[in-house]
Amino acid sequence: DAFHFSRIEQGDSLPNAMARHQHILFGQLFLRPKKRVLAVACGSGTVSRQLVHFSDVDVIGIDTDSRLISRARTAAEEAGLTDRLTYHHVGDLCEALTNFPDCSFDAVFAIELGYRITSPKMFYKHVKRILKPSGRLAIYEWCFTDAMTPTNPEHVVAAQNLLQSFPKTVQENPLSTIADLMANLRAGGLVNVTARDLSLRHTDIPWYRPLESQQSTRSSPSVSLSWWYGQLSSRALLTAGRLQVRA
Repeated sequence: DAFHFSRIEQGDSLPNAMARHQHILFGQLFLRPKKRVLAVACGSGTVSRQLVHFSDVDVIGIDTDSRLISRARTAAEEAGLTDRLTYHHVGDLCEALTNFPDCSFDAVFAIELGYRITSPKMFYKHVKRILKPSGRLAIYEWCFTDAMTPTNPEHVVAAQNLLQSFPKTVQENPLSTIADLMANLRAGGLVNVTARDLSLRHTDIPWYRPLESQQSTRSSPSVSLSWWYGQLSSRALLTAGRLQVRA
């Protein structure tokens, strides 16, 4: 549950790549010690525990999976962090935000959340409401890039295969474009919205390389990635990545 996709650099191990990915996100929150943060879709709390150590903040985590919340609570207790970490099982992530008063948090963060919320605009409106005036939201999200051309049959097939390879929740809440995501954020009332397409990041290793090889090496830990996403999803992601390179 602590797993998420991350860019791999030459010589990286998968844990190092994911930790760097998380720390970059943390840096966008501009947190000072003792600030209050909401972790949406927190899983078993691995990332939120790292944030507590990284920024010395207090974190509330919410997730729809009761088993993961139970694990998060246990891990927080074992780490002696129950005074800094609180976890809640919720039925719906968007509805859960309505339970927090206005201006409750200094920051909100989420990783790969989009397919789990049915109304992005409403979700971001709630985020805006619970953030303090100077609060910040930081997210990592899967999106179709501007290289995606709806009139290109090859692109259309790749997109359909990608969505069908993922769980039903992804099919019901399809991936948006970067422009769509930005529009939803702004429609929610958030300002100073910026986005960075990590697929365009200059590196010797393309973003989809970890999915490409079936050999688990220090620089290409693809077995773990393929296991997490599933073989169908991995192949679909590879196809989409290669199409972008050729676009």
